[in-house]
Amino acid sequence: MIPKHVFAAFAAVAVLLAACDTATPQPTTTVVAEGTATPAPAPTEIPTVPAPPTAVPNETGVTLTVPPTIAQSTAAKVEAAVPRTDAPAFGGAAPAHVVVSFDSDALTGSPRERQVRVYPVDGLRAIDPLVGQEIDKLKELLAKKPETIEGDVPLLPVQGAAQVFHSQVKFVDFASGSGVRYITAYAQDVTPITNENAFYTFQGLTSDGKYYIAAFYPISSTALPNTFNDSPAAQDLQEFSKPEKYKKYLAEASAGLNSLPADQFAPDLSQLDAMVQSLSATPTLPAEAAAPAAEGTPAATAPAKASTKDPVVTISADEAKPAGTATVRSLVNVRSGASTRTRSLTQLRRNTQVQLLGRDAGSRWIYVQYSEGKKGWVAASFLRSEVALRSLPIVK
Repeated sequence: MIPKHVFAAFAAVAVLLAACDTATPQPTTTVVAEGTATPAPAPTEIPTVPAPPTAVPNETGVTLTVPPTIAQSTAAKVEAAVPRTDAPAFGGAAPAHVVVSFDSDALTGSPRERQVRVYPVDGLRAIDPLVGQEIDKLKELLAKKPETIEGDVPLLPVQGAAQVFHSQVKFVDFASGSGVRYITAYAQDVTPITNENAFYTFQGLTSDGKYYIAAFYPISSTALPNTFNDSPAAQDLQEFSKPEKYKKYLAEASAGLNSLPADQFAPDLSQLDAMVQSLSATPTLPAEAAAPAAEGTPAATAPAKASTKDPVVTISADEAKPAGTATVRSLVNVRSGASTRTRSLTQLRRNTQVQLLGRDAGSRWIYVQYSEGKKGWVAASFLRSEVALRSLPIVK
């Protein structure tokens, strides 16, 4: 039998060894290549972060700093004026303006596409008095900066659908002006709000009142279901569509988004705000194309450079042939004409595949074949396609 004093000695040695192990840091390694390990860098070493990309200053006069989490590259160009038509949203009418796109994104006009647009205010007002009212509404909003906003928050360009809610409203100053950012969604019908139809937007004015800025970026968060089918509301649309139910649903969805901090969105709202704050907008635009005229007038002709582009093809509905496919983003009406005022033929659910046949003059509405022998019009913002919708023939 081992004496008690020997056990006590062993215990003391064990405690001493344990203390030594704790005080002595052990070497660590970091894997840097397949099958290769190297000691981790000392804590004082700070990895070099590459400078974020910026929009090319060139002749557009619009620049901004873009965090790498937002995009890896940008491109800025002047987009030609689009004449007004009698189609919804004035046929996508717009004055000549600067558009900044991200990476290699192909823009089709959807507010869920990554983009920044800088418009001349006088050119926007020339489209229609209603557009001018939206500008005045934003100007008044920026002057008062109310804690809560009743009704719609201003948004241009005009959409062929209704603003169903707004959340995360914040007033943000940028290098040459100020504006308001918020999260919203647009829809033609009663439909759940999901990560597929919500987006971030910034609507602002330069300090001199000459230019209107509209920035858009798709957004997602844990407060919203990812898709239409993931939403509990989609299980009983008839009950969900009751006015009192839908109103309560929108209030709860907005409150849920308002409760989240900026870093609980993807991308982080503070990163999008930083991009907007860096914006400098003193665009150089062709004076002769600044304001859109009515379709068919001399001022509506494209600038000289546009003559190098493929000519616009106009066809009848009977002549339309499939020119590609698209996927429906969320529940949407198929209509008998390119307008919300026309009759609804049916509804298409999310992920439905359709054949692209043509478009209206403003590329806001797309003529599709949704089943054998059945055709109709769908708002472009509800479609996702690798085909450039503006390349489709115009259907008269």
